[in-house]
Amino acid sequence: MPTVRFRITANEDDTQDVIQHVENIDEGIERAEEIDAVEHLWSDSSSAGLSDDYSPGLHCVEVDASDEDIAELVRVAAEERAYRLGAVIEFVERF
Repeated sequence: MPTVRFRITANEDDTQDVIQHVENIDEGIERAEEIDAVEHLWSDSSSAGLSDDYSPGLHCVEVDASDEDIAELVRVAAEERAYRLGAVIEFVERF
């Protein structure tokens, strides 16, 4: 089962919008959820944990698809939805 992983820079509502959009693509979506991987992304511990209330957050999302064709649909749909919302999305192999 292929897993699509992406980071999205957006507010919480837009992130949930992208996740819900992806979940509704096809019955071949086994799981789509935000995971708690952001803590591992901080390379400079002096800035980790500081308040950043005025900018969008970084969210890590994993989607399990039934096959590679569905995984490609997920990538396309997530990218299109993020673009429409003004969010930045990056597909990665691992967090």
